[in-house]
Amino acid sequence: IQGPWLMEQMRDQAAHVGARLINDFIASVDFSSRPFTCTGDSGDVYTADAVIIATGAQARWLGLPSETRFKGFGVSACATCDGFF
Repeated sequence: IQGPWLMEQMRDQAAHVGARLINDFIASVDFSSRPFTCTGDSGDVYTADAVIIATGAQARWLGLPSETRFKGFGVSACATCDGFF
């Protein structure tokens, strides 16, 4: 599942059931008590019963010549694809 697709599906479902949608970047979360307190870059403070942390993933190559030569031939850097190895 791709993150943007999942985010769109969750947003659409929340809107469908009447949730108020707010766009902000969360700078910090206080998990010490419930409900959790989230502070946005805007300075606004929100409370939440649940928080989803989605940091994403990206390939991290070492820069070795052999990585380029063998990329696609048994050498990869896909965390979600290769995690079970």
